[in-house]
Amino acid sequence: MSDPSAAPKDAAPRRDGAPVVSLRRRLYVQLDPAAWPKRGLSPVNLIVFVTIIVTSILAIIETEPTISKGRDDLFNVLELVVGVFYSVEYVARAWTAAESPRYGPGWRGLLRYIRSPIAIVDLISIATSFLTPAAGLQPYLLRAF
Repeated sequence: MSDPSAAPKDAAPRRDGAPVVSLRRRLYVQLDPAAWPKRGLSPVNLIVFVTIIVTSILAIIETEPTISKGRDDLFNVLELVVGVFYSVEYVARAWTAAESPRYGPGWRGLLRYIRSPIAIVDLISIATSFLTPAAGLQPYLLRAF
């Protein structure tokens, strides 16, 4: 199995002779589990996984009135922080879609990714992070899907 983080064969080598690997390619390998050459999750996907677990725990805690009462501002700030985190992840996944054989290169690959079911669900989830705190709703539960 070839190393998916390796530079394309036509990439010019650096002065020290090592191949040049683009930032987008390195990020793609971190974000796409199928591209990760080692066993288990990449460090970036591990952080995303832990964030999903923490977000789920926050959703449970927020539904407990004895804990959440009087802490609306705290939960709104946490929701915005989580929303920013997932927004950065979404943009990174969209940017690296061109590296994926599933979506293909260029704008068409980006459009294929954006129209994929998982990307649409992610976008809806991200939108709730910014729209629902202002309306006084609890957006954590939607992110669990």
